[in-house]
Amino acid sequence: MAINVNVRVARAVPQVNTEGLTLVIFKNARKSASVTDTIVEVNTLDSLYENFDSTANTTLVQQKELYIAEYLIRAGVNLLCYSTDVAGTIDADDIAAFDDIEVLDYKMVVVPYDFISAANPESLLLAFAKNNDIQLFMDLDPESDSSTVAATITALGTNVSAKLELFTNSGLASFGSGYALVPAEFDVDKDFFGIPASAVAVARKAMLLKDGTPWLPVAGETYGMVNEFYSLFTRLSTAEKEAFQAANINVLLTKAGVGNLFVSQNTLCPYEVGEESNPLIRSHVVTEALYIKRLLKRVAEGLMYAPNNIKTWNTFSLKAKALFSAMQDQEGIEDFSVQVGKGITMTEQDIADGKFKAVVTFLPIRVIEDITFNIVIQEMADAYQVEIVGGDL
Repeated sequence: MAINVNVRVARAVPQVNTEGLTLVIFKNARKSASVTDTIVEVNTLDSLYENFDSTANTTLVQQKELYIAEYLIRAGVNLLCYSTDVAGTIDADDIAAFDDIEVLDYKMVVVPYDFISAANPESLLLAFAKNNDIQLFMDLDPESDSSTVAATITALGTNVSAKLELFTNSGLASFGSGYALVPAEFDVDKDFFGIPASAVAVARKAMLLKDGTPWLPVAGETYGMVNEFYSLFTRLSTAEKEAFQAANINVLLTKAGVGNLFVSQNTLCPYEVGEESNPLIRSHVVTEALYIKRLLKRVAEGLMYAPNNIKTWNTFSLKAKALFSAMQDQEGIEDFSVQVGKGITMTEQDIADGKFKAVVTFLPIRVIEDITFNIVIQEMADAYQVEIVGGDL
């Protein structure tokens, strides 16, 4: 009697995540000499290093950028990789090279180790993001404190928009000569070790987009744990954390018993007393709103050149309500409404001119920002009374 147990390796097939497609801009890493494409689509490590091989990228700063691309691929993010026309600089020629978003269809943009500051505001890139339906993920200079953050925000000026995600890398060490394991070619004035928080956020957002749940906040113990960081070298006080979040900047912090957390500006939404809070300073609401825009555009493409009559209006209403009902069932939105029709969103002249107008409204999920527990000490065993206010202790 023979018993045979055979073992073989089944090669993994990479899962294509086009919903989370991300443009990675290499300011320093260069393409291989044989590559003629301006933008290279990459979803495997082999493809990355076929198009950006080591012979074309020999410096540490180039290798670090490729390392971030490798991290994103391992995290399941499909990439469009682009090397700038001039090493170290993003200019107008670069913007023109990746401007056709309708064809390329990427959702996010990240520039590995490109630290934004008053001296490096990346105005062209910020203006590009502001005018297109993409989110731009950027890191603040690692040496930023409250005063340098204020100077940076001022320098960014009119290019700041809801589509810009800013991060402070409190979890990454700025290394100097005192660290024996740091390579000698490190520039101690600008280099540090680790994965920038912007790349961590892109990986998380891409996963949520792939799962069709972009409304879940990148925060809290369930969604915000960052395993890539072994420890945080800079501990943020509550006041420091709130100061960063008040400027719409994402932070990393350590929570006792949990570990490293990535806290987005969707928590602690800043607003003045008596003023309504603006949902577009919440990271997950911006991602969700752009996701909804893309869904509605797909619905609109199916209606183009259809008769501008009540049958078409009802068709749109049914499709839009189906989309929002599905989101509501998955706890992505609290409430919604769809309005369309003559005398509601369109006039007789609009219809005569071939114009279709509809209004869709949704209330995004709010995260818990304030928690109150009231403890009541009972006087007698048979006395039960619900108390809604706190005691005197």
